[in-house]
Formats: sequence, structure tokens, C-alpha cells
Amino acid sequence: MNGAWSRPDSALWRRLYAALAALLALNYAWRFGFFLPSAAWLIDDDSRQFLAWSARLADPAALKGDLLADYWQSVTPPVFRWLLQACATVGIGPVMASRIVPLALFLAAAVLAWKVALALTRHPMAAYCAAGLALLAVARGDTLFTGTPRAFSAPLLLLFLYGLVRSRPAPTVAGIALLGTIYPAPAVTAFGMLGLSRLRPPPRLFDWSWRTLLLLGLSAAGLAIAVLPFASSAGAFGPAITLHEALAMPGMALPEGRSAIVDASGHVGWICSKRIGFAPLLIPCGSPGDPRAWALYALIFLPAMALAWLWWRQRARPGVARWSPTPVYALAVVSALVCYVIAAGVAFQLHLPSRYSQRLLEITAPLALGHLVGMACVLAAGRGKRRAVAAIMAALTVTFAVAGVALKTGRPVRPDDPAALAFIAALPPGSRIGGAAAQLESVPALVGRSVIATPEHAIPYHKGYFSRIDTRLRASIAAMATDRADSLADYARRWGITLLAVDRSFIATGKLEPGYAAVAPDAVARAEAALARRPSLVQRRALSCAVYAGPSLILANPDCLTGSRPVP
Repeated sequence: MNGAWSRPDSALWRRLYAALAALLALNYAWRFGFFLPSAAWLIDDDSRQFLAWSARLADPAALKGDLLADYWQSVTPPVFRWLLQACATVGIGPVMASRIVPLALFLAAAVLAWKVALALTRHPMAAYCAAGLALLAVARGDTLFTGTPRAFSAPLLLLFLYGLVRSRPAPTVAGIALLGTIYPAPAVTAFGMLGLSRLRPPPRLFDWSWRTLLLLGLSAAGLAIAVLPFASSAGAFGPAITLHEALAMPGMALPEGRSAIVDASGHVGWICSKRIGFAPLLIPCGSPGDPRAWALYALIFLPAMALAWLWWRQRARPGVARWSPTPVYALAVVSALVCYVIAAGVAFQLHLPSRYSQRLLEITAPLALGHLVGMACVLAAGRGKRRAVAAIMAALTVTFAVAGVALKTGRPVRPDDPAALAFIAALPPGSRIGGAAAQLESVPALVGRSVIATPEHAIPYHKGYFSRIDTRLRASIAAMATDRADSLADYARRWGITLLAVDRSFIATGKLEPGYAAVAPDAVARAEAALARRPSLVQRRALSCAVYAGPSLILANPDCLTGSRPVP
């Protein structure tokens, strides 16, 4: 063990870090059924949105004219589409690809996190602390282990950071440009960080060397070229909503809403909010008054500023830098704050402000904290306090190991009634499912059949899309509650419905799946009030008109429900 303290090239910490990465990878593989033959229906929660169009990979004519498929294909970056297409050509379907790609990206992120941490701390024990905390942070979040474009943010940001701290132009430019092609917001923040890194003390103020100008020019050009395809990607479904309009939408303006931008107190969650807040939710917090919010912001600001202050002092007193101080973390905080404020000021014209800050800070904040803790242990060991440091590092290693096993990496979703999805998959390609049921959310991505609308797909950021989805959701809710055959028949005819999906629990209780209330609470309240007074047509006839009756889902013939066709 003595060699681990004294040798700057000790392999012990690299091996322990590799073990942590392996634990997290195995954790993810287990949760997503890599070892289970029964996991065919598992899908990442957010992949249900982004893969709503993916049946077109095998058949370009699939889901013709389908609103959900058209929208989600339009907002899927071309690079992500090409990746799914490449997987399809070698026999890997989009759902399986959405499981495999995050695992590959995680392994890349693990390697890059180690390289970045070692370049910043210059000691493997400190690098172990910094990279380990960063890896746990990105594994805990809902970014890296998702089958969506944002899974690329962590490895590409780490690639950029590696180029920045090692002064290597190729990975710096590549990180920004590649990030711009698939997840542009943090690429903008990374570019801002690059520009800030070229600031100099007075009187010079900025590094105007040709190398700096060339690096910034190449990065700006790469970012601009990469982002251009996004400029009109959702033009047919625009314009983007404004913050004022968002606060009039129940799904965004209520704490329990599908896309809530408010905290528990009902105010806009600038401090703590997954969708609009500045800080990544390394520590969950509910509102500005929540003590956890102060702890979260302390984790983000204090280590970064402490290392920047030590770096500034070192410039005034040249010598051996005992803490390996660096301004890199502070540059990340400043760039994130500037970009966030700009995006928040025009919300949501530049999409979610949180995308500009959270993705970068969820990497750099844990790196900075681990940097301080690790270097404190290195310095303590150098002063002869090896037993105390050994105890600290042993406790940290045990904590890492427990977290590696216990973390809920990713958000896998398994339909309650796989047989129902198999039945839907066997329907003709032009079939369309209506009604209101929880499992409808997985139908487009898993079996490539059209649905009218679901709460999962009701993302409100583009008015041209959301207004149509909202109309469909409200029509489906009303159809489930009506006791008039003509109203139900009009619903089925207007939307071209082949079958109506009904939860068994709805038949028994008259309560709709909770996700619908997270988007249209007023429509659900009216429907459930009507259902409390008398059973609806769907409640009374769904079982007798069923073409499929499973343990949790009923698929009923709409003509039979309305009486225009005899009961089968």
C-alpha cells in the first residue's frame, strides 16, 4: 500500500476505478435485461418518445401521416437517425440499439473521465476520487443511460474537457462539433467555456495569438455547421412556446404536471427544477427555501471557486502547486451561468435553459469536489497521516461500490401486458389505436403501430405539435366518459380508429390512468365526475366488444361499442 501513496504512477487507483465502472455497467446491463431472455419488451422511458417513428427504419412507408412519428422524426438529430439506421443494417433493431448505445457511451465516458481527472489532479489517487464521483453523477442522472440523443452529452463533453485541459486542439474542436450535431445546447456552453479560457489578466485581457483565433474559428465553424440542421427541424410544428404561455398550460404550470417547470411552491423552478433549473439535480431539492438547495449550490460553486482561487494565488507565487489548482471548473460555472441566463431570458426560443447548464455542471461539479477531496488526501498522506487517509479512501471505495450496485441506472419500462402489444403488432400496418390506457405509450416504439395520442408524447415546447396532441388527448378522455353512441362513433370516425384501448381498472373504477391528469387535469376531472354519476358506454360494453382481453388491457371494436356492429 505504501507504493500507492508515494508513486504518482500507481495502478491501484486505476484498477479500483475500473472496478467501479464495471459495477455500473453490469448494473445497467442487468436492469435492461441483457442477461434475461424475457426482456424483449423492455424499453427506456424516454426512448418511447424518440423511437415513435423508428418503424420507418425497416419500412419507410410505415406510420404514414402519423402525427407522433412525423414530429419525433423531425426533432431527432440526423446523426442519431444515421446511427439507428446503421444498427438496423446489421440486424440490431432500434429498441435494442437504444440499450446497447448507452452502454458503449458509458464505457467511453468512463475512460475519458479518468483521463480528464488525471490531467487535472496529476495524481491517480485524486483522479480516482474525482473521476469516481463524476461517473456516479452521470450514471445517477437521466442523461447517459437513455436511448436518446442526450446520452452523447457526457462522453462528448468529457472529450472537449480533455482537449481543453491538455491543450489539444483536435479533441477540443471534435467535442464541440460532434456535440453540436446531436445535442447542441451544451455544445454552446462548451464553446463559451473555451472562449473564457483565453481571457488574460490586464492589460492584455485576451489571448489574440493566431493559434487561439484558429482554434476558436474552427470550433465556431464546426458548431455552426452542426447546428444548422436544427434550425428548421421542427419548423412544421412551431413556433416554440413562450414562458408566459407555458405558465398557462397545466402540464407545465402545475407541480404534478407532465412537463412541470415549477417547484413545489408553484413558482418557476429557476433554482431547483429538472426541466428549467440552473443546477443539475445532484441533490434533489424542492424550492429555493429548501436547505438541500443551498447544499446543492455549495457543491457546484465552492469547490470550483476554491480551486480557481488557489490557481490565482499560485500565479502570484510561482512554485509547486500542491493542490493542482485550476480555473477550469470555475470557467464551466461561469459559461453555464451566462448561457443559462440568455436561454432563460428568451425561454423557450432556445429550448430548455437547463440544457445549457445542467449537462456541463453534472460533470464538472463532481470532478471539482473529488479533486479537492482527493488532493487533500494526497497531501495528508505526504505528511505521514497514511492511516487516516487509508481509512478515508477505504470508506470512499466501499461507498463507491455500494452506489455502483444500488444506483438505478436508466429508467427501463416493461409493459404490463406484453401479449396485448404482440396482438397489436399483428394488426395490419395502417391500424390505429385510440382510447386512454397506460400501455399506449409504448406502442409506436415497440410495435410500430399508430396511436392517437398519449401523455408520454405530449411534449409542449412546439405549439403546432402540442395543440394537436392536446386536442386528441381531450377527445380520447371525453370518448372514454361518454354514454352517447353518436359521440363515440364520431370520435372513432374522425381519428380513423381501428381498436379502442381500455384499462381493466378503468372498467372497474371509472378512473383514468394518472398520466392523463398530468397533461389535461380539467378534462380528466370532468370525465371522472361524469363517470361517477353513471357508467360510460365504454365501461358497459368494452368486455363484450373485446377482440383482445388481457390481464390489464382490453382492445375493443369501436363499431361494436357504438352498436353499429353486432357484439362478436
